[in-house]
Amino acid sequence: MLPFFTFGYDDKTTHPALTQEIVKFFNASYPEKQINNTDAEKIIQGSIDEDTQTRWLYHFYDPVYNRGLVLEDDAFPKDPNLALVASGAKSEWESSKTWGTNSELQSGIIENLSAGIFTEYFSGNKDYSWNRAIYEYAWEDKNRGLLSLGHILHLIEDASVPDHTRNDAHPQFLDLGSPYEAWTKKFTRQTINSSLTGEKPIIFSNIGNYFDSLANYSNNNFFSKDTVFIKEFKTPVISFYRIENLSDSLVSKFGYGYINGDLYKLVRINVEFSWKDALDDKEDEFLITDRDNLILTDYWTRLSKQSVLHGAGVIKLFLDEVEKEKQTKTLYNKNRSWIGKTYDAVSNTVSGWWDSTTNAVSNVYTNLAGSVFSLGTDDAESSPSIESGTKNNEPGTDLQSSPLTSSGTNLQGSPSTRSGTINSGSGINYPPQIAGVSIAFNPIPTAPPVSPPSSNTSSIVPIAGGGGAPPAPTPPEPEPSPTTPPPEPEPEPSPPEPPPQTPPSEPEPEPEPPPDTEPPDITLNIHECADSLSPDTCLLASTTITLIWSSVASDLLYYEISCESAGNACPDFLTRTTSATSTTYYTPPLPAKYIFSAKAVDINGNVSNPTAKTVEIYLRPLVINEIAWMGTSSDQPNDEWIELKNLTEYPITLNQWLLRSKTDNTPYIKLSGEIPTNGFIVLERTDETTISDQTAHQIYTGSLINHPAEVLELSRASSTVDETPAIEACNGWWCGGEAGGAYYSMERHDPEDEGTDPTNWGTWQGFLQNGKNADGVKINGTPGARNTVNYLISRGGTALISDKTLKKQNSPYIIPQYFAITPDATLTLEPGTVIKFLQGGSILAEGKILAAGSAENPAVFTSFKDDEYAGDTNQDGSTSSPQARDWSSIKLRGPGSQFDHAIFRFGGIPDSLGESWAMLRANDTDISVKNSVFEKSGAYGLWLANTSGVIESSVMRDNTDGGQADGVGLVATDGNLEIRGNTFENNGMGLRLTSAGAEHSLKITENIFRQNESFAAQSIGAYPEFSENTAMENGINGINIQGTVQKDFTLWADLPYVIQNTVYMVEPEKILTIKPGTILKFQGGGGINVQGVLNAIGTEDQKIVFTSLYDDEYGGDTDGTTTPTVAAGDWMNISFLDGSAGSSLEHATIKFGGTKSMINPNPGALRAENSSFELDNVVVDNNYLAGIFLKSSSSAVIKNSIIQNHQAPNIPSPSEPSYGLFLENSSAALESVLFRANKVGIIALASSTISATNITFEGNENETDTIPTDLLP
Repeated sequence: MLPFFTFGYDDKTTHPALTQEIVKFFNASYPEKQINNTDAEKIIQGSIDEDTQTRWLYHFYDPVYNRGLVLEDDAFPKDPNLALVASGAKSEWESSKTWGTNSELQSGIIENLSAGIFTEYFSGNKDYSWNRAIYEYAWEDKNRGLLSLGHILHLIEDASVPDHTRNDAHPQFLDLGSPYEAWTKKFTRQTINSSLTGEKPIIFSNIGNYFDSLANYSNNNFFSKDTVFIKEFKTPVISFYRIENLSDSLVSKFGYGYINGDLYKLVRINVEFSWKDALDDKEDEFLITDRDNLILTDYWTRLSKQSVLHGAGVIKLFLDEVEKEKQTKTLYNKNRSWIGKTYDAVSNTVSGWWDSTTNAVSNVYTNLAGSVFSLGTDDAESSPSIESGTKNNEPGTDLQSSPLTSSGTNLQGSPSTRSGTINSGSGINYPPQIAGVSIAFNPIPTAPPVSPPSSNTSSIVPIAGGGGAPPAPTPPEPEPSPTTPPPEPEPEPSPPEPPPQTPPSEPEPEPEPPPDTEPPDITLNIHECADSLSPDTCLLASTTITLIWSSVASDLLYYEISCESAGNACPDFLTRTTSATSTTYYTPPLPAKYIFSAKAVDINGNVSNPTAKTVEIYLRPLVINEIAWMGTSSDQPNDEWIELKNLTEYPITLNQWLLRSKTDNTPYIKLSGEIPTNGFIVLERTDETTISDQTAHQIYTGSLINHPAEVLELSRASSTVDETPAIEACNGWWCGGEAGGAYYSMERHDPEDEGTDPTNWGTWQGFLQNGKNADGVKINGTPGARNTVNYLISRGGTALISDKTLKKQNSPYIIPQYFAITPDATLTLEPGTVIKFLQGGSILAEGKILAAGSAENPAVFTSFKDDEYAGDTNQDGSTSSPQARDWSSIKLRGPGSQFDHAIFRFGGIPDSLGESWAMLRANDTDISVKNSVFEKSGAYGLWLANTSGVIESSVMRDNTDGGQADGVGLVATDGNLEIRGNTFENNGMGLRLTSAGAEHSLKITENIFRQNESFAAQSIGAYPEFSENTAMENGINGINIQGTVQKDFTLWADLPYVIQNTVYMVEPEKILTIKPGTILKFQGGGGINVQGVLNAIGTEDQKIVFTSLYDDEYGGDTDGTTTPTVAAGDWMNISFLDGSAGSSLEHATIKFGGTKSMINPNPGALRAENSSFELDNVVVDNNYLAGIFLKSSSSAVIKNSIIQNHQAPNIPSPSEPSYGLFLENSSAALESVLFRANKVGIIALASSTISATNITFEGNENETDTIPTDLLP
């Protein structure tokens, strides 16, 4: 629901009522900034006073044409109490936006040239402008400041009145007044009551945006009485029509408008006599009134609401600006007389909005065509003629007293020459009701044309603001008297017959002219570009840009002006259509490129080709970068030099530039010539030999050490551009550099930061030199080259205590030794950033590192000697080359670090704590690594200890520890990690997983292991989950597993698991589950001891295999030998030890095991002692001595299985033949078991027993199936 203000704007009723509601709503929205009743009454009184005298003439603002009130010919009514304007004359007044924001206009500075020069700037007693309000409230008279705020709120309220934003003068007599303003007079402070629950004030950063926002809302969405469907305005448009009955039962047709889902009555067509209109062929009459005031009510509920929402925002902005003024003293300083000071209007802006450039109110007392009358309002004081606010475009009237005629003048705050000047606005965030409103020309709305004025309309008509009678009507022609009939006329003789003539033929019709398709011309210029800093482009060290455009087309309709920066609309530049021909734009105080474009449109819709101008803004384009105030050596203490740096992409002409000592004017150097793009120039004292291997740009005289320290100033055309710190800022000494034997230069950290900041200067760091002194000795500085301190990440070079972003264009950055990132700091690397480490350099990050590179521009961490990235930083050509262990590591201890498209290379030396060996190490934290490369480390690429996160799509390569197998691509201990989609190649080992006993989750998925010296991967005491990995050309194309299973654990089918010369132990009460398709390969003393439970449950299609490392039949060539030799006894066995029970093997194969050892003297590839197991669909094949060995096992079950090919060793002794199944003091149940090609099928000793069903023996040697032969029934 829209708020309804219980039954705009009258200065005695509606204005104070709205202002009261604005203050109430502000207090409700900002209880911490309450305005008390006394102050509120001052504000309300100011809103009343703004209508006194002739101030109301400045209460109009048409945002479409950027103009105030304009009276031209008979298109608009004129006020007979003000003046009679003859046909063809034109009068203009400044807009309310200009009036409210221009102290000069209100105070009469334009007429009084001494004002602001010999007197204070804010001295006019009629000045109630925005800046005057802020100044008074902050420094002089708080009450006058509040009154002035009320004046501004009055103007804001008027910006919601369609008559005031659509150039409708609406005189209040006859039928010429504003129905809307007349109707809204009923709202008083007693009767108005706003309901704005849930609403918030409209917030903008400068006062001009409030005028633009509210005026556009009013102009684009509502009509005034005399501007319904006129050609000047293309909006609003009708969404649909609906016929409705009014309270008198008569029928009316309403046209509805639409704002963001809100429908409202916009206009009425009276249809009650439509049959008569049809007979008379009469056009529809569009009205904004109706008997029930439904249209005006819809207007009021929306416009009054926006007045209050905008007004409350204005109050907040006012109080914020007052506080800002108290800090900056901008207006305080401006108020001083102009004698003896230069006022920089750019750097001292309040809220980015200064008095906009205004029309020079010139020739204000020139005669109007016709008679002139004095103003007849009752409350008028003795004052200058109302003409002082007008412009008459009569012959001889000078409208071009342009401020542009003075070259190089700062235009901010100076009066403009045209009423059409566009003041730069902003990208306005309209309130919900305003969304989508455009100030550009839209297509003409489809609506019946408005009837033209009748033929007896006077060309001299009144405007609002005064009384007086209209001109007398034209008297009627006299009629004959009814009592005296006219005499009969005398008959005339007949004329002679004319000679016969041939009737003339009809003339040929003139052909219609061809349609006009010729586009208008357009020119665009930037005033300040005439004084560009560079010969190659328009480069400015100012935020003021004055645009001037024009066309000579006679049928011009309007211009389209736009601005783009970095692909986006320019901040605070209101792209628009306009009839104006200039504007002043104030840019943000940051380096940027602006592209301004202008097009012209004529009345036939032809559009010119756009013309564009580019401007580069750089407030500090040239800086003082390095100072050798101490000379170059003990033998050359007077060989001082100064380096300047160009920060822009363009050469800079040095004419008008001056470098001097502010302390004593020595040195005093008038610069000349040109400094190249992003280049340096070096100024040498006394002669050319100061830097013997470089040519000086200029030679100067005068010492830098006439005092303990000095302040250097760099200026252009008397405007300071750069400056070194004040002497007291560094305890009376220079803020960097050393003399006394060292002769280290003073270097600037960041050329983009303030030169006056003492922390922005430091001492030469010692790792790079450039230039030689007069004795041919290398200078301890970098004249003509990048400063060493500029390579450091932070000032001081050892710690980062606040967030910082590193950029590609400033790369490389250098870590000399140890560098820390504190817990609350974040180091961000933009794509292409390079960090280089000196020998042993490292980073400890308790904060976070965000390295966001790209495929084309990775973020790089590498050696100082690495020339592949960011060039030959150490400047030694090919003399040195990077190697593994050139630097230490990056250690992460704080959360949130992320690396994407990052490269780590040539690190891996242990730090002072003996830690790392890895280029990136994370401890007890979280991490994200994507699309990155870890290469050529001295030991490990990454080491992650108890760390959570994802390592994906990265490459770990060439981490070989000097060619030894201990170099590992990635080491992870515990933690919760997903390692997926990576490539591990040419490392000592691809991946190593370990555990210190903590709970962890390690998922290793879809990785490629290639050409690693030993194992593709290794797991020691850890519980990883491997899946879908690939291995090729590694020393062992498998996963080495070691340790003890101390928790329930599952081995998933993946690469072969390899157990070499060690026993993999399953502890009591723990379960090792092996999934279908899993392959385990063993070598030497490798085996599995089960004290808990082993469940190896395969399927018919995915059998589980226990076999030799050399067995290529299963899992391919795991050991990497081309001609493997595989044999029984290649590995030990799977032993079910005392206490083990419940183990099962199904669809499994056991091959080539059974070797004996000192720790396992008993044979058998499968053996159970004091324990048991169950085998189902198991193949026990070609093992050493025995396939299955049971000792003191009482409940083993073997069914549906094959036990075969147990022939080795070939020992004739009957005490140790080979056998398929051996029992000692054991019992077993056999069902459907095949014994094939064994030396002996079954041997049972002592009291062993077998229950057997469906047992088959095939091909056993000497047909010895059992020992004893009667073992089976």
